[in-house]
Amino acid sequence: MTGMAGELGHINVEPDGPPCKCGSRGCLEQLASATAIKRMAAETVATGKAPQHRRLAMKEDPEFSSKVVYEMAMQGDASALEIFRRVGNALGIVLSRY
Repeated sequence: MTGMAGELGHINVEPDGPPCKCGSRGCLEQLASATAIKRMAAETVATGKAPQHRRLAMKEDPEFSSKVVYEMAMQGDASALEIFRRVGNALGIVLSRY
């Protein structure tokens, strides 16, 4: 009806997850995409779980991206690793279903 048939990004992974622009919640796109990674990093900073990343998460900082979060994870940063654990979990759920 809205032109989203077959959109893999809109497979529901977490029924109570983050809201999606399609009107659902917890879509794969909201849990395992570059924008999702960036959003999760900003949320981690906002909740005070990663104050050392505050500068990176500022919307004005053009350097803040999912790539920066990835690089932090590769250096062993605990909060970045947790974000990628969530991404991997979401991808694993979708792959195990289909």
